[in-house]
Amino acid sequence: MVSFCKERYQSSIDLIVQMMQNNSKHLYRIGLYGAKNHGKSCFLAALGCLRQVNPRKHVCRRLPRTSSKELENSDALERGYDWVEEAENLLMNAQVPPATPIGEEPIALRYQFTFADKRKADIELIDYSGELLSSDIQTGTQAEDLRRRMDEMDAIFVLA
Repeated sequence: MVSFCKERYQSSIDLIVQMMQNNSKHLYRIGLYGAKNHGKSCFLAALGCLRQVNPRKHVCRRLPRTSSKELENSDALERGYDWVEEAENLLMNAQVPPATPIGEEPIALRYQFTFADKRKADIELIDYSGELLSSDIQTGTQAEDLRRRMDEMDAIFVLA
């Protein structure tokens, strides 16, 4: 399982890195979407795990927790860091991390990507539960909420 996640998501990391070509001072907000059981949880957990060096020498590391409650989405970040620490431990023990918790708000994690030429980009990945995209439970309110949230993002990363 660990090998599968490493191989599958290395190319995903390359795609994210391609987006970050200019302003390293900006915090890029990327919404992570996909149906239930499409790998969003494994992707987030794999980003923080030890892995082989990227052939292009790009580096990704999760930024440390912040104690600041002044951040716009401090609750989502706190939930995200709590969740991902457990998920990484499971992944490193060849177990599948649990699905992202279903709730009113998504979880968020912050990473820093360092490019081969030493430029850096800070990225906040916002993970929306796969249940929110299920056709079985879609309502007009959920669709409107997803559209509103997508407007707040710099990019959307879809695992299909």
